Amino acid sequence: MGNELERRRAQELDQLTRVFTAWLDDRQSSAAGNESLSDVLQAIRLLDPQHPTLRDPRLVNSFAAQARAAMDAGDLAKAGIILKLAAELLPRDQSLAQLHLQLAEGLERGRQDRLALELRARLDAERGSINSLADFRRVQNDLMMLESLRPQDSMLKDLRWQLEQSFLSDFDQLMTKQHWQEAETLLVDFARFFEIPYVIAQRTRLSDAEKANNFQMPATQSQRSLLAARAKIIN
Repeated sequence: MGNELERRRAQELDQLTRVFTAWLDDRQSSAAGNESLSDVLQAIRLLDPQHPTLRDPRLVNSFAAQARAAMDAGDLAKAGIILKLAAELLPRDQSLAQLHLQLAEGLERGRQDRLALELRARLDAERGSINSLADFRRVQNDLMMLESLRPQDSMLKDLRWQLEQSFLSDFDQLMTKQHWQEAETLLVDFARFFEIPYVIAQRTRLSDAEKANNFQMPATQSQRSLLAARAKIIN
């Protein structure tokens, strides 16, 4: 019984080795069937973890080629499976480790792209109801996240223009009423959404109006520091 099992094991290993060789030689053969190289190696490892096939120097190139092909085709899940097996068999290979880093970067880009699309869809659904600064406050987290992911998004440009109009309307009203501290707070709150030159221009307008009306803002320096910090968040 033991001899029969060993004979069958040897036959299976021989068959798998031929399949392995066919894959590495990039030949089509009936022995290769529909099995992937990863499947073949997993089967060999189960039958004989120390089999010489598992240490074949051609493995690196084969794993790398399969992983690159999967990534080029956009199948990052498949590339991950291939590189995981490669790491188990060839844990110290630097070229495979570099491919793994590229895969991780691709997965992160995919995650960011999906998040950006989700944010864009939510903002697009809200656009018709964004008519005031209070409305912008309601969606500000989505705005800031989309800004960090896709700063040149056309929707952001449109929303920023709309925000500027709403902001200027409220800001000018506060200055007309000489509500200087409220105007300062409003500018600090929304500075993160504007370009730095725009923020500076509005702060200059406010300072000039305050001086013209002999108003001294309490703790001006701390407010200005906060304003500068807010302006840098997006820019």
